[in-house]
Amino acid sequence: MHTLKIKYCLLPLFIIALCSCGGGGSGGGSGGGGSTSPSLTPVVSNSAKQDISYAIDLSSASVPVTSVSISNGPTWLTFNSTTKKIEGTPTTAATFNSMTFDATFSDGSTKSYGPYSLVITDDPLKQYQWNLKNSGQSGFSSSTGTSGMDINVEPAHSSGVVGSSSIWLVVSDGRIDLNHEDLTDNSDLTLSRNYTLASPYIGNPTSSDDDDYHGTAVASIMASVGWNNKGIRGVCPSCKLIGYNFIDSDQTVSKQISQASSSAVYAYNYSYGSGTCQFAPVDSSYISQVRSTTLNGRSSKGSLFVTSAGNDYSGNGGGSCNFTYLGNSNLDQSKSYPYFIVAAAVDAQGFAATYSTPGANLWVSAPGGEGGQTKPGLFATDIEGCTKGHSKTGASENQFESNSNSMNANCKYTSTATGTSFASPTVAGLVGLLFSANSSLTWRDVKHILASTSKQVQPSSGTTAHPLGYNLSGHTYQQGWVTNTAGYKFHNWYGFGLIDAGAAVAMSKNYSSTLGTLTITEDPKSYAPLYSQTGLSIPIPDNSATGASNQIYVRHNLKVEALQITLNIDHTASSDLGVELTSPSGTKSILMNINSGITTTSIANVTLLSNAFYGETSLGNWTLKVVDGAAADTGTIKSWSIKAWGGKVSNTGDAIPPNPITSMTGPNYFMSLSASPKFSWTASSSGDLLRYEYCVGTSTTDCSLYSWTGASIATTAQAAGMFLTVGNTYFFNVRAIDSSENISTAVSRSWINDDGGTWTLTSTTNAPSPKLWSSAVWSGTEAIIVGGFNSSFIYETHRYNKSTNTWTVGAAPPTYFSDYASVWTGTEMLNWSSDNFSVSALKVYNPTSNTWSVATNTGSPNNYNDASMVWTGSLAIVWGGGFYSNTGSRYNRSGNSWSTTSTTSVPTARNGQSSVWTGTQMIVWGGLIGSSNETNTGGKYNPSTNTWSSVSTVNAPTSRYDHGAVWTGTEMIIWGGYSGEMDGGRYNPSTDTWTPISTVGAPSGCEKNAVWSGSKLFVAGCNSGYGAMYDVSSDTWQLIKPPSTVRPSFGQVLMWVGDRLLLWGGDTYTSAGATYVP
Repeated sequence: MHTLKIKYCLLPLFIIALCSCGGGGSGGGSGGGGSTSPSLTPVVSNSAKQDISYAIDLSSASVPVTSVSISNGPTWLTFNSTTKKIEGTPTTAATFNSMTFDATFSDGSTKSYGPYSLVITDDPLKQYQWNLKNSGQSGFSSSTGTSGMDINVEPAHSSGVVGSSSIWLVVSDGRIDLNHEDLTDNSDLTLSRNYTLASPYIGNPTSSDDDDYHGTAVASIMASVGWNNKGIRGVCPSCKLIGYNFIDSDQTVSKQISQASSSAVYAYNYSYGSGTCQFAPVDSSYISQVRSTTLNGRSSKGSLFVTSAGNDYSGNGGGSCNFTYLGNSNLDQSKSYPYFIVAAAVDAQGFAATYSTPGANLWVSAPGGEGGQTKPGLFATDIEGCTKGHSKTGASENQFESNSNSMNANCKYTSTATGTSFASPTVAGLVGLLFSANSSLTWRDVKHILASTSKQVQPSSGTTAHPLGYNLSGHTYQQGWVTNTAGYKFHNWYGFGLIDAGAAVAMSKNYSSTLGTLTITEDPKSYAPLYSQTGLSIPIPDNSATGASNQIYVRHNLKVEALQITLNIDHTASSDLGVELTSPSGTKSILMNINSGITTTSIANVTLLSNAFYGETSLGNWTLKVVDGAAADTGTIKSWSIKAWGGKVSNTGDAIPPNPITSMTGPNYFMSLSASPKFSWTASSSGDLLRYEYCVGTSTTDCSLYSWTGASIATTAQAAGMFLTVGNTYFFNVRAIDSSENISTAVSRSWINDDGGTWTLTSTTNAPSPKLWSSAVWSGTEAIIVGGFNSSFIYETHRYNKSTNTWTVGAAPPTYFSDYASVWTGTEMLNWSSDNFSVSALKVYNPTSNTWSVATNTGSPNNYNDASMVWTGSLAIVWGGGFYSNTGSRYNRSGNSWSTTSTTSVPTARNGQSSVWTGTQMIVWGGLIGSSNETNTGGKYNPSTNTWSSVSTVNAPTSRYDHGAVWTGTEMIIWGGYSGEMDGGRYNPSTDTWTPISTVGAPSGCEKNAVWSGSKLFVAGCNSGYGAMYDVSSDTWQLIKPPSTVRPSFGQVLMWVGDRLLLWGGDTYTSAGATYVP
């Protein structure tokens, strides 16, 4: 189910665009004091902009100017005797048509200049925009802000950094009125999209919802036109504005992906989110698109995604949320990835806004307002007309709203915009300014500049107790400002602090990156974390600050730019839990607060991001701690993983690469469409070895198929997730990395992507009829194939001699066979099967005499189909099957007699189960315990004691039936199943434990499709064409190419015949078969 997006605003916003004028002129006059007049031809611009320094430069005079007298000009314009400029900063719009000035020179002469015209443009509501410059305005509310608590954007604008039409900024929202008077000159409708339209969605992003002002307001905060004598000023007042109406659509994943896919966009703004008081999952394909656009947009410099933290702090969750819910921006799982800049909100006094959702995933803060009634809100554009939008007739927040102020004729603007919805576009606008100042910046550079220049607000903000009093003795509920060992200050309420546009733009102008090449500690194909702890069962102490802890050692020496964990916890009250992560340097980050009021019932594959470790080293032990903050409910940590983003730490005096590995070994032939063989090598002799990395390509220097990765000092590895071609030669390359991230020379080993085996077609002379579901056993010299089905049941017996490739027709069985189970006793074939799905009997075939007989039915079970049967060496044990039976009997061949198996502690009744004989026990596992109820339970039966014992389900394969099962001599291997399961497991009855089987390069699974060769597990292709063999010792799969004219299929005979695989028949209804020699 797709979670609808929620706009993160509390009250509306309004924004106004900026523009400028230009021109120049000069004038002259007469003066006295010398026979030769001083030479000066001033260049005078006839336009000026509010808040932007204006100057007339007189320093080029041949004789220095000592004083200036100005007539008919603005009062803010004065002469600076030091700089020799007439200068000042305009504050309001005005027009001066006959400005003149008289200059006095150092030789005593004077000269008049002019008249000049000067037109000053402004944004009339900018004076109330405390978010841009806070001088203590009230913004028509009943209280004032704190001077200086703003984004300090005027120095950036004054330096000429105002954006440009080449800087594309996208607002993805609901209705967006780009034709608004203060947006239209910056807007581009040809690039805008409306996702309520048909693909490709190009169109005006407006709608008929006259109450939805949100997107229009958000757009204005980011890029309202500047200096156009209208409304307000955007943060990036000359940037190109593109609107996407996404929220009004059905929000399909394909549309979600589309609105994150333009590589030409510099920054996207998403002032919405999913979920509130519970973890809201994110579609992996959408995150993959965001990742791709971030890494590859703007010609691989990267596009930025900016999003609002949420308005969920202190009970704003609403709906099904508990009123005590205290907010965590990480709960929206899309915001737990570093490809998003998550923005929190502050009020006009520099405090965290009362609604702003906290979280370790925050990056920065920006003004968000507080409603505009008792505290200032933000000024923004509104839907024009006093019956629409927010600032319409009847609005009562303050005297600016409801058409009650002459500055807001026709209700085009509002003063009450509130929410992290408006902090986010403030940050996105600053991103536009940074790219305007330096277009070579990458997405990582921008994040680094923001982290480095943001202001620490409320620096005395220390640790805080639970707002509702649900504290835990000995435990810190919320930390204050934390300074990490790299010197960065971080707070879960503010991120790195309040953005400082002036400082950020100044840093960007002369920026030189020291971040290095980005490394992500993940698999390059699946993006799975390289570092994890699985199979855990760590109890979490109830109502205790001690908590439960676990560590992961990271073998990458990176300067951390982001740190993400994935967590699985089994607990009956997730709301009780707090989650902390401590870096190798000792910095602690709280990723979840105790007693939070979240309603999530399961913490399963949850991702949590922390930015608190920015700049620290990733190398060393990372410690997870989970704390239960309330009594009664308990649980355990099941698994967790860690992923770091960052650049490699430059070597600190050690520039000597480690010694390379030696003696790499692996198969010459190995066939897979996606995976390499598993290679092994002799360890590097370097003492400071940190890890090995490996890659795959088409040469010793190529890594195009699988890029360099690795996270351990294990001397064996396998790469997966590739697209390989059968018959090609590939290279597996390995290098050593030391603790200073120095790299050794690579060592390579090639393999041919082929199985190296040989298929031989079986003779068709005297071959069985085309059919499926035949019963078959290997006698040691012949394969005996009996019965089967092809439109009707078939009565026939055939024996195949692999040495001579010949078939012998045997005696017809006494009745047809259905849902059979067969074993070889050493001299005879025993077959348990039913007649017309009703009466079952044990049939006996003697190949020496070529005769069939029927064993006694006295005491035999009534398990007429899908029963298990094993041969112990003296007994045949038949159990289960029928209509979900859990009874069985033991057949003594020498005495031709039956005795029942115990029903004490017997497994649940079932059919479709597997069975193997270990030498001392029969193990039954899986099957159906009802018409559609699959199980992953089983039991062990000891015929010597006639007793049953259970089979563990811990780490067992998922429930299934009609799967393959073999006995290796020490373990039972389960693979596949009726539903095409592509996984399995190995069960050790001595320890009652399961070991998962690798699925790397695994084939498709199907019904009853597995045989044991004595060293490997073989499965057929089951209509996919490729079979496969599994090597237990290396836990690896490799494919087997199919025979040229025989397609592996459902219902075929698959058996190991001494030294080769026999494949015959199946639902292709052919009498052809083949043998395979590996």
